[in-house]
Amino acid sequence: MSLIKVKGSSITGALAAVDGSALTGISAGITSASQLRLTSDITTGSLSSGIITGTWELNDTTGYSSIGTPVTQSSGIFTFPSTGIWQVSFNLSLYEDTGGTDNITLQMIGTRDNFSSDNDQVEQFESVIDPYSNASLQGQVIYDVTNTSNDKMKFGVSGLISGNYIKGNTNKNSTYVTFIRLGDT
Repeated sequence: MSLIKVKGSSITGALAAVDGSALTGISAGITSASQLRLTSDITTGSLSSGIITGTWELNDTTGYSSIGTPVTQSSGIFTFPSTGIWQVSFNLSLYEDTGGTDNITLQMIGTRDNFSSDNDQVEQFESVIDPYSNASLQGQVIYDVTNTSNDKMKFGVSGLISGNYIKGNTNKNSTYVTFIRLGDT
């Protein structure tokens, strides 16, 4: 059997209706993407056991747009709106104001039981030596959310010397997290 090639420009009229109900393996693509940011600077005294519990907001800078239902946050715990395979990115910005050396650890912490227990998903280390300097750390994980009531995340930092701080800003991203649902679990 040979195939006949037809130029698309030579086809006229309406195309026949196609029933797609038998198609399999097709997904809707990315159905949820959102970004939350820390709205103001926080010091070590504002950390609860190293967890960043400051004020987070959904990015609202001109030009930003989310897809679907965004991830929500309460007291530093982030809740996913739906099950699925999620790409989670954490960008931590710091300011070293006191001199000395800060041995900073960025932490991305997940749970399968609403934080009755937890496990570190990512640890990223950085030494900040010079006073009056900025530093940033990034971490990323692919996280399988099978239960939205139990599978959650929180973000933390350790090693920050008193007087130094985590940078936040309500007008632009300094310290922020990005959540993208890649597909079904």
